[in-house]
Amino acid sequence: MEFLNKIELKGIVGIVQCNPVKDCSVYRFQLVTEYAYTDKDGSNVIDCTWFSVVAFSSDTISPDILNGVHKGSAVHVIGRLRQFRYCTVEGVEQRGYEVFAQIVELINR
Repeated sequence: MEFLNKIELKGIVGIVQCNPVKDCSVYRFQLVTEYAYTDKDGSNVIDCTWFSVVAFSSDTISPDILNGVHKGSAVHVIGRLRQFRYCTVEGVEQRGYEVFAQIVELINR
């Protein structure tokens, strides 16, 4: 049996951070997706969902592509979803989710 953990997103980049680590760079950025629909009252609604994306410059993701990712960029990301746990300042344990990117492509708008 084969198991699959794959997520594909297209959206607009928010905050971007780049941290050099040994032979590569780690890029962390926020990505927003939008889903538009009409609710039961006939009002137009846009549902926004934010994702945290982690991408490593490597053989599969070109550093040139990642250097082009900035706030406002439209991107297509394919990767896997990872859950992590952390404690807040108040000592409450929380869960978060990140997308570990395997493919990042810039989209022309």
